Amino acid sequence: MSGLSEWRSLTSSGEIADLPASGFRYKYAMDFVLDLLGVEGIAFSALGAGIPTPGILTRSFGGEWKCHIEDASGNVVWEQTVELRYTFVALIMSMLGMVGFSSFVWWISGETITTTNCGGALAEGEAPQTLGAEVGFAIPAGGSDYTSNTATILTEWTSPIYLCNIPPGSTFHIDFHNIGSSGLRYSIASVQTQTIAGGGAYMRIPQMGMVFAARPGAGGMACASYHAAAGTLPELSDEAVVWDSTVGTSAGTAVWVPYGNGGRLALIWQGYGALLYAESDNMADADGWEGPATVLPGHTLLGACRDRAGVLHILAKNEAGAVVGYRASRSLNREVLLSVSEPTVCMLETGGALNVSSASLFTYQNGVYYLMVDGSNQIEYYEGANGMALWRSAAPEG
Repeated sequence: MSGLSEWRSLTSSGEIADLPASGFRYKYAMDFVLDLLGVEGIAFSALGAGIPTPGILTRSFGGEWKCHIEDASGNVVWEQTVELRYTFVALIMSMLGMVGFSSFVWWISGETITTTNCGGALAEGEAPQTLGAEVGFAIPAGGSDYTSNTATILTEWTSPIYLCNIPPGSTFHIDFHNIGSSGLRYSIASVQTQTIAGGGAYMRIPQMGMVFAARPGAGGMACASYHAAAGTLPELSDEAVVWDSTVGTSAGTAVWVPYGNGGRLALIWQGYGALLYAESDNMADADGWEGPATVLPGHTLLGACRDRAGVLHILAKNEAGAVVGYRASRSLNREVLLSVSEPTVCMLETGGALNVSSASLFTYQNGVYYLMVDGSNQIEYYEGANGMALWRSAAPEG
């Protein structure tokens, strides 16, 4: 998996840097000031106020925020609410008849993360795909200061790493917060992000001696082809491009699905709010594309492959978050491009639904589908039959 980018601040409009991305995390800055003058039972006039000196002051307080990310078209691609509870413990001392802080410590004593969308709406109780557990972190007592009667807490909360496609032009929004950094003109100034670079689609066709690339870009899916004759290393510079073009819009996952030996190229990819599909018989030059056609609105692409008969097999998540399979063939209608079957809901032979959020490998051979998923802690392996209706799983070692 690609490494994380540097931490970047949001723009004034909330735009996220280093996109497109296949994953991200964010950190949220906040500060609090606790004043002894406002704490019931503490008197600053004399020692005889009922407060033993030295003594211990313990307080608990909390807050929450709700935020989301939307793409350039306004579609929500990620959304969550975070609730934090802090515990504060201070040592109270007396000097010259006055009571004040001597030292203090604090830590997060409660955390509730509720993520309702992560590359698609999540069903109740469904966990988002993350790298590791869905747990945030902060450095206890980090960045704090105090005076004789006030304690200032300066801290940052860092989210888990979420694995979902974030398209170019996406923006981060804070919908509600009662905790954050004071004195900032915009609440989003409290937020910084790191991203995992979004992967493109790459393919070599030995019979043609060509390499093809498709990469998400701000202007659409940027495609290019290069000479790659057998026994030679291809030059992949801009000057060495045979053909290049931009087709449709772009957002994330893309898969090359050529016909036969590559005589006709085809590309399926994640657009804004739908899957997009295009074909080219001229090595992806600007004038050779048919499409893109909108395929399966509201779906998220997981994987795709084409069999020897030319049938396209698509694995996706629908609007309800269920993993479904489709089979598609070339349509006589050149505006539509594909005739797509009814969905097949993917179920496990042990019971329950197949639940994956990505596909590192999806292929089909002799009636059997093969699916591999990078589950961060282990590799997940599945085999599907009955037209993707029934799946069995195994978790290889390593």
